[in-house]
Amino acid sequence: MTDYYKIFKMLLDGYSRRDIAATLGVSPKSITKCKKIIDQNSITVERFSQISEEQIMAMIPQRKTVYDTEALKPDFKTIHIALVNGESLASLFEKYTCQCKVNGEKALKQSRFYKLVKDYEATARATSDNNLRPGNIMYVAWFPLKIQIVDYETGEILSASVLYGILPYSQQLVLACAREKNVNALVKALNAFFVRLNGIPKCLIIEKGTSTYCKIQGVRQLQPQLHHMLDYYGMAVAENKLSDIVNTEILTRVKSVEKELFTGDPVSYNEFQLHLLQCERKHNSVKVHERMVDTIYGENEFPFMSALPENLYELYTDIMAKVQINCHIQFEQHWYSVPWKYQGEVVSVHGYAKRVEIYAGTVCIANHKRLFGKAGTYSTCVSHMPSEKESTYLPWNKKRFISWAKRIGPYTGYVIEKLLVSKAIEQQAYRSCLSILHMGDNGKECDLEQSCQDYKETGRCNPGIYRYIKEAMENIAAD
Repeated sequence: MTDYYKIFKMLLDGYSRRDIAATLGVSPKSITKCKKIIDQNSITVERFSQISEEQIMAMIPQRKTVYDTEALKPDFKTIHIALVNGESLASLFEKYTCQCKVNGEKALKQSRFYKLVKDYEATARATSDNNLRPGNIMYVAWFPLKIQIVDYETGEILSASVLYGILPYSQQLVLACAREKNVNALVKALNAFFVRLNGIPKCLIIEKGTSTYCKIQGVRQLQPQLHHMLDYYGMAVAENKLSDIVNTEILTRVKSVEKELFTGDPVSYNEFQLHLLQCERKHNSVKVHERMVDTIYGENEFPFMSALPENLYELYTDIMAKVQINCHIQFEQHWYSVPWKYQGEVVSVHGYAKRVEIYAGTVCIANHKRLFGKAGTYSTCVSHMPSEKESTYLPWNKKRFISWAKRIGPYTGYVIEKLLVSKAIEQQAYRSCLSILHMGDNGKECDLEQSCQDYKETGRCNPGIYRYIKEAMENIAAD
């Protein structure tokens, strides 16, 4: 089906007939017909902006395509998918005729079959650019303006940003709101987009900004969180090399949404979220080539989207941590074990909602269930701890602690030995041992030995060792 509305627009925008024919795939006769109507009706750019697509179509004598009602109707949706995947129209007609023979039904003539398929293909995309492939690209950007949000409890007026995503092929639109414009908000919004689309495009064109790029060692790179998300979904980021026609179509669509969103009085964050969804549904119900955008996406673009994985990408907190002498790293006041050979090295810690992953470079060396509650809790994998023989290769081990303690005195040696055997896993006592031994620094070795002797004579239980020694040292210092 010839898109006369777009022919009119391109003629008024000053495009040559050759460019229009190449871009829209229409015949010179159709362009000449539109040029005559423009001249006869004195249609200017201003007047054209006030004329609807239906009024333009009414100016042109319409000839409806009718096929033999007795013949088997082709499955245009399946044919569209096959054509996008590179199958020829001749091959598809051959399959169609074979199907008719098998079913004992009458087949369309080849010319009629070709005409019907071409008419359907003209309505299979919402864009005028015939070079775009379905499911291939999604354009994502933040609106430049901010939304005013009201907190009804305090009466405070806050601001929020709106992110939009458009699939240029079908013009399918998705919207999301965020209190802050940063990479975490971008990742959350993209996850929400993919869920609503029920699929993932192969490539993203993302507006450049601090939420997308950062400098790492002086080199401009994608934000690590965004980079990991793209890797997880198997996507790529591309430069904006869309044609001028497609960029104009996106801009036109964005402006119409912008007028609707950024007007009116401030509302609550939840009310605005609801308004966004209503706006999204409204603009995806717009008809292009007498078909709704939702329908074009569902029938002609969705089959080419990548499938959603079982689990969506998760945001995480990323920190660098040094593996301590106890073969653990500390993350948010809790301790997680790491294979003993990494003792003393700096590793990357990814803290997810329910788990903690530890990386040496790009290799995951440990995976733990995330701990909550009382600070100082340990999550230890026994296989991460060194054997008695392996511990001899490490700078810190049981032998070193006991040797150091006995140099201070026999009672200190007694306390350290007792502390080491008080834990099911020896390494969990290392930090307490080190803290106690350092209490003897700066000439306080005699005070430490006296405190350890007092502890032994009181016969206190194991869990109170460190606290008792610390309090005893404080009392001696006070005296």
